[in-house]
Parts: sequence; C-alpha cells; structure tokens
Amino acid sequence: MKRFRTTLVITICCMGIFALALMVCGCMQSSTTPSGNSATTSSSAISSSSSSSAVASSDLPVIGAGDTTVQVKNETGSDIIGLRIKPAGDTSYTAENSFDGFVFENGSSVDLSFTKQSGVQSYDVLLLTAEDSKIAVRDIDLVGTKDIVLHFEEGIGFITYTDAATGESFDNRAEAIDAEEDAPAVPHDLETQKG
Repeated sequence: MKRFRTTLVITICCMGIFALALMVCGCMQSSTTPSGNSATTSSSAISSSSSSSAVASSDLPVIGAGDTTVQVKNETGSDIIGLRIKPAGDTSYTAENSFDGFVFENGSSVDLSFTKQSGVQSYDVLLLTAEDSKIAVRDIDLVGTKDIVLHFEEGIGFITYTDAATGESFDNRAEAIDAEEDAPAVPHDLETQKG
C-alpha cells in the first residue's frame, strides 16, 4: 500500500511538472507572435514591384503574390479574409489573383501584391469578409494609384486614393455607383450589393 501511494505521488508530481512545462511553452510561443500584424502572407514569395507607382513597404504585411504591389488600407467596416482581382470586364476571377488564408483587419494597412495583366489599367476587386459576405469594388486603377483605401457604404464598394503621377487625392464613389448600375447581376459577385 505504501508503494502504491509513493507511485501515485510521483505520478501526480510528474504530471504537474509536465503541465507547467506546457504552460510555459505556450506562453513563450504566444509572446513571440507579433500581435499588431494580423494580415499574413498567402504565399511565401514576396515580389518586388514592376510598377513605378507602388513600392512594397517592409513595415507592412504582404497579401498575395505577383509582379505589382500597392499599399491598401481597409476601411470597409469588416475584416477581410479573402481577395480576388480580375481585369474589369472579365467574367470570372482566376486562381492567379485569388488570395485566401489571411485576416486583413478593418482599419489596418497591407501591401497587396498581384499579377498585373498586360495592357490592363482597370480592375475589379472582390473582397470576402469575415462575416461571410462579399464586397465588389469595380473598375478601379490598381496600377497608377497609391495609398488606396477600401470603403463600403450604402451597399457600394469604392476607394479613395492618390494619383501616382500628380499626387492628387481622389474618391471614386460616383464612378462606383455608375459601375454598380451598369454591372450585370452576377449572384456570386453581388451578395451584399444592389444589382
């Protein structure tokens, strides 16, 4: 009986030490994770920009992969967990410019890296939110702009940006409303927008 109690006490002590070791390892692991940057790279390749309007900032997390990088701020009111880019007028989004596996928090900024299509200046961007809705931002210039801010108000996705050539600030809300009215009603693209 004495041998049984001794074995039991030793086993409980070993389990306590093991539990303590797991807690310490867990605390150390979470303290080394950067808490300020919740957007993470969906690809291990971080590419340099071929566009003169955008240079990747080493301070910001990178979403995507490609030959063009632009700085983007999320002010949609929602966290973005997926992003699709296609030339304006194309009917579908390709895998090449479709990015998932990140959390782009509302109010934060990232460097968005994508593959620029030859001869294309205007793009449609589909944002997938953490609330399981979609925001379509149509007919925007991702190449000749900088300091892009994504917005979503009254069912319309639009951007504010700085023109890379002139340095002037612009708001494309009026153009976004026109693009929404002219856009074909595509169910997968207009879940939360009028159409």
